[in-house]
Amino acid sequence: MSPNVRARRLLPLTLLAVGVAVIVLGGVAGRYMQILSAPREAPLPASLAGRQLQVSRYGTQAVAEIARLHGSDFPLTSAAVGSYGMSAEIQIWTAGTGIGWMARRMTLAMNEAISDGNSPFTPLGERMIEGRSVYELEGMGQRHYYFIAGPYLVWLAAESSVAPIALKEALEFYP
Repeated sequence: MSPNVRARRLLPLTLLAVGVAVIVLGGVAGRYMQILSAPREAPLPASLAGRQLQVSRYGTQAVAEIARLHGSDFPLTSAAVGSYGMSAEIQIWTAGTGIGWMARRMTLAMNEAISDGNSPFTPLGERMIEGRSVYELEGMGQRHYYFIAGPYLVWLAAESSVAPIALKEALEFYP
């Protein structure tokens, strides 16, 4: 078979494959945009370090709070924000990306922003806890930790006296 005949036979198949790929990708992108417009509830623990969940926001409200704190929007598919204890001794922000690599990318962006020095937080280092990187910071009168749990990026802020146990329990809740 000559190269011209082979090329003429492959052209329709190639165009068909490209058309199918465009349709599938368009459907996936459309569904993703739909999810971003109505983020779901991310999970929150009922208690941390003996403090009960007092105030919580989920879905769109939580995404709005996370965006307000960072001054920008993130492509979040789910979110939750919780305050624990009568005087909010512990707070947690859970941002769901839907895809693990996006949570990793958000973590890298946070690392860069904090290391630039224009942040109220002082990095205390990174530690490995049960195979996971946990970033520890100090600032605003609290200990802060952030880590990835599957498709979630979790930020925990706690008063120093309860921070170690709150972190331990948060890591157990978000495996």
